[in-house]
Amino acid sequence: MSSRREFITLLGCAAVAAPLAAQAQQRTILPQVGILDPGIPQHFDAFRRGMRDLRYVEGKSISYIYRTAAGRAGPVSQFASELVALNPDVIVAASPVPVRALKEATSTIPIVFVLADAITAGVVSILHTLAET
Repeated sequence: MSSRREFITLLGCAAVAAPLAAQAQQRTILPQVGILDPGIPQHFDAFRRGMRDLRYVEGKSISYIYRTAAGRAGPVSQFASELVALNPDVIVAASPVPVRALKEATSTIPIVFVLADAITAGVVSILHTLAET
């Protein structure tokens, strides 16, 4: 009788543990946003706050890969290459120097940027509005 109870207990534990083990093996892949900061962290603090307002919670629904040049132009190209090698879903930049470095480093990863005049900065050659598409 004892071995039957042990068997049923073992079978019950296996039935409970199997879904937990399967769940542990299934990793949730979070969208990754690369951030290339030329040394203006307050811009990206505002970006992260805006993302939180849209319910993108770091570590739960989104992850960030952050590189900063701390105001030095030299490392921007190196950091752009590092970010591209990590293959994030999108990369965010906020000034012409990092945007140009990213454009040289990738043609496949979308680059999101905010510039007053992207054409004058030499980042794009033509702009389309949403109404035109």
